[in-house]
Order: sequence, then C-alpha cells, then structure tokens
Amino acid sequence: MEKHLTQETDTKHYRKLLTVKLWGQGKSQHEILEITGTPQSTLQRWVNTYKTQGIKQLLQDRRGGRHHQTVTATQEHEFFKQVEAEANQGYFVTVHELWCRFNQTFDCSIAKSTFYSVLKRNNWRKVTPRKIHPNTN
Repeated sequence: MEKHLTQETDTKHYRKLLTVKLWGQGKSQHEILEITGTPQSTLQRWVNTYKTQGIKQLLQDRRGGRHHQTVTATQEHEFFKQVEAEANQGYFVTVHELWCRFNQTFDCSIAKSTFYSVLKRNNWRKVTPRKIHPNTN
C-alpha cells in the first residue's frame, strides 16, 4: 500500500489510497473524514471495494462510455468504411437507410437517437447540396 501511495500522481487515486491506509491503521471514520475530506458514503464504498476486490479494482477508473455496447469500435469503423466506399461511388445515403442497415448488419436494435452518436463518433456528417450558390445575388 505504501509503495502505491508514494508513486501515485493522480489526486483522486491518492485520496482513495490514503483513505484505505488510514482505515487500515485503525483511524475512526470521523478522523479519516477530517483528514481526507471524503464523504462518509464514499469512504465506506472505497473501503468495501478494497476489502472485497483489492487495490487493482479500487484504482480502476469507471468513467467513460460504451458500457452497454452491442458493437465494438472496430466493427463500427469497418461498417462505415464500407458505407463510405459506396457513398463515394455515387449512392445517395440517408441516416434512416444507414440506421436500418446498421441494425440488420449487427442484428441489434439501437434507437435512432443513439445512432446519431455512433455517426458522430465515426466522423460521419450530413452533407447536402445548397439550393442556390452563395455568391448569387
């Protein structure tokens, strides 16, 4: 524990390790709360995580997306590479067509609003022609 504590540069992880160290030294919850400034519920959660799952799980960062992914990032990338090749050949592609094809290809059922996030993540954007030239008076 001491080795991890001295090598840690991330403030959040340092607080977690310090909290668990103080708990291991027999400090009361009130003393730990005063030293670290950690809320009581968070302190209890960190100590329980350390006791049941160890230090590796305690320091794991759980933020970020794709927790409920149905398709991997590489599968998405390959799908859009194939669609881009077809679009470059002159086929007109709409979001609805892409969404239906995505759901059929991967045998999933994602909401269209979620599909817009997939499009954005893969740098796919809507390009439509202008009705008139901007320099026309």
